[in-house]
Amino acid sequence: MDRLCVLLVLLVAASLAALPPCAARGQSLYGVDGLAAKVDQSTGPPLLTMCGYPSGPLIGSFPLGVAGPCPAPAPFPPPPGSLIGDVATDTINDRLLVTDGPSIAVYDAAGALLNVMPSEPAGVLLTGLGVDSATGNLWYTDGATVWGATPSAPGSCAPPTVFTSFAPAGLGTVTDVAVSPGAGLLYLCGTSGKVAAYTTAGAAAIMPYTPHGVAACGLSTALTGIAIDTAASCNFPLPKLYVSDGFKVSYEFAGGFPAPPTFYTRFPCTLYAGGPSQGLTFAARPIRFGSGSGPQIGAIGQSVLPSPMFAITLDSGPAGGAAWLGVGFGAACPAPSFFGQPFYLASFVGAFGPFPISAAGTFTLPAGLPPVGGGLPCGVSIYAQWLCKDMAGGGAWSTSQGLEFTLALP
Repeated sequence: MDRLCVLLVLLVAASLAALPPCAARGQSLYGVDGLAAKVDQSTGPPLLTMCGYPSGPLIGSFPLGVAGPCPAPAPFPPPPGSLIGDVATDTINDRLLVTDGPSIAVYDAAGALLNVMPSEPAGVLLTGLGVDSATGNLWYTDGATVWGATPSAPGSCAPPTVFTSFAPAGLGTVTDVAVSPGAGLLYLCGTSGKVAAYTTAGAAAIMPYTPHGVAACGLSTALTGIAIDTAASCNFPLPKLYVSDGFKVSYEFAGGFPAPPTFYTRFPCTLYAGGPSQGLTFAARPIRFGSGSGPQIGAIGQSVLPSPMFAITLDSGPAGGAAWLGVGFGAACPAPSFFGQPFYLASFVGAFGPFPISAAGTFTLPAGLPPVGGGLPCGVSIYAQWLCKDMAGGGAWSTSQGLEFTLALP
């Protein structure tokens, strides 16, 4: 276990008793804009009374049509006129998967194309896609049948290998699949305006019901996307879902019940950030908040249990200086001053360091996260910020933005 992870285990263990029962959480959503052939990442929208936290709603995009070992996906029509296409997340390997209908493309977190798998059975056009990160299995649908498959090797350009299939009922055309980790359930949505859950063996577990967002948020009954918040669902009997018609998103409990807000999802009903999306997926990806005074904080990997390659990064720091990573369990609003610089951490529990900043102003702190049961409890939110000192020129201080991440199920 990496040094930072060991220290986080100790800090979390010492601080759990002081945490509020529903600690704020913040992660991100991905959607796919088929017409513009791009994937969008979003948070927020920000809440003005919380200093504009988080820094959303649209925080990044990458194009689908990039060079790689296989031909890239083609653009495809948006909703409501078309149901083809979807996006899914492999949280452990930090990859995005996109289907344009006849194929499934695999991208890394930066948008590099790693593989493209022709649909299997051959010739079917896919309307929904999900990934079980713990097993690596794919779950996808053409609207009538749901298949379970093993992905082909990166760069092989070969189809996945199907190992099971079943036909759900009562959903109209099935448009998306989301895997509930630990529960062994697949949550499905469709054009009947219903959501249902099935076991991976194809047995109905939750009968079709109308999601809360149809009435509360004005979602169209032609649902196009469903995603599971695997961070905010750790300790609840029913997971928290995001349900979308491609234009609006509802945040709610499975079963059709309203869910309390989180750091990321301040509002139960939001407009989708980006072009109309043919699908939706949740990523346990740390998000930034605030602005800082120059240094940039970031992360490698997603904050799931496990995440062996997880790390916290620093860019644009003072060359040759020193950095400390401050850690807290909340976001400060308004931000107090740290040697004249904004300090975004509430419930501050300590700082790690000093760490040497390179001549290029960079530093990477490995923080590999253990599996569930390895000392870091699922659902705990951690807030971090770089505190940097210029060791030359008078020792001036500067601070990065804040970074929030929640320990999530894969």
